[in-house]
Amino acid sequence: MQRVAMAANESTSSEAAMRLVIDEICAYTGWPVGHAYLVDTARQELYPTDLWRLDLPAEHAEFKAMNMAARFGLGVGLPGAVLRDRRPYWIEDVAQDAHFPGGRTRSGLGVISSFAFPVLVGKEVVAAMEFATGTRTPSDPQLLDIMANIGTQLGRVVERERASELLESRVAERTRQLEAANRELSQRAIELTAINTELESFSYSVSHDLRAPLRGIFGFSQALQEDFGRRLGSDGEAMLDRIKSASQRMGRLIDDLLGLSRVTRAEMVRETVDLSAMAREICTELRKLSPKRQIEVNIQPGIAAVGDPRLLRVLLQNLLDNAYKFTSRTENARISFTCEETEHGPGYIVSDNGAGFEMQYAGKLFGAFQRLHSLKELEGTGIGLATVQRIVHRHGGLVRAQGAPGKGASFQFTLGTQGAK
Repeated sequence: MQRVAMAANESTSSEAAMRLVIDEICAYTGWPVGHAYLVDTARQELYPTDLWRLDLPAEHAEFKAMNMAARFGLGVGLPGAVLRDRRPYWIEDVAQDAHFPGGRTRSGLGVISSFAFPVLVGKEVVAAMEFATGTRTPSDPQLLDIMANIGTQLGRVVERERASELLESRVAERTRQLEAANRELSQRAIELTAINTELESFSYSVSHDLRAPLRGIFGFSQALQEDFGRRLGSDGEAMLDRIKSASQRMGRLIDDLLGLSRVTRAEMVRETVDLSAMAREICTELRKLSPKRQIEVNIQPGIAAVGDPRLLRVLLQNLLDNAYKFTSRTENARISFTCEETEHGPGYIVSDNGAGFEMQYAGKLFGAFQRLHSLKELEGTGIGLATVQRIVHRHGGLVRAQGAPGKGASFQFTLGTQGAK
């Protein structure tokens, strides 16, 4: 019987374990009837199952029929006594025992002795196993102890099954949540595609429809100045210069806005990028634009990162452009590009000793159209650092600025975990 308990404990389902136990106990005891009841927890009563063993079907057919039509509450019948007291019971003569009331005590049912034991999960009765024979059999306390142990082992099978069902339920619920999230993401992707299509259409309109009037304004102003400049006088020519300058500035602003839009929407292709070489190329181009400037440029060799090379060039171009621009009025101007380790991975730093800024305004630097210096002081559209921030965020990184008026500024950015090289 101990082997039966171990085999039941190794079963994959509670039903299979109970069927095994019924067969093995009937075979061991020689008793012809075995049956399992389950607990209706809401009503606190036992109800019959299809788990039966009848070695003498004709003799015990009526007994089975009566049991299949019955439900046993607390203390009702032998199964009810087991449910109430959570322990095994043995009845030597069912006709003389109160646990077999009513019809089950009638003669002709082929049952004289019976025993039953609970299947326990902790202190909870989850099932009851009942066995019967037509031969009067004295109570066997040792056998009942073994039955109690088998009931405990069956309880472990039920407990595992419950845990498995709970896990499956949670997995199913999580799967439903993920499927719902995926459907929402798919819908968002469709909406995003529609928005990007509209942005592309808008960009096309900006690129073509707005540029044409600007070219007209600049061209007609130029022609007016060339053909009628003397008649307009110096004040008139100055006004035309301001009109042409404003149209050119508007053109640069349109270019920067389109660039910001492309940075946001462009597909990223990550690869290893030599940032030191890229910074040297950009600085060489900037020197050609201002060949008379005396400026010291220090670029740390061997700086590399993983990212989109086109976007990283736009990022460095904006930062180094700013460094050149904001050191234009500085004697012994210096610009550097270095790298240091931070808590977020490699930190790439572009610094200068130029105009600098008040730290209380640092949070405004990366907003579109945010300027801390007037156009009379320094040119610009206020889009460059907004573009830098978007590129950094697309790489999963962070960007921050430090500075002080007249003492320069430094901009440090990281490129996320994938950007480390």
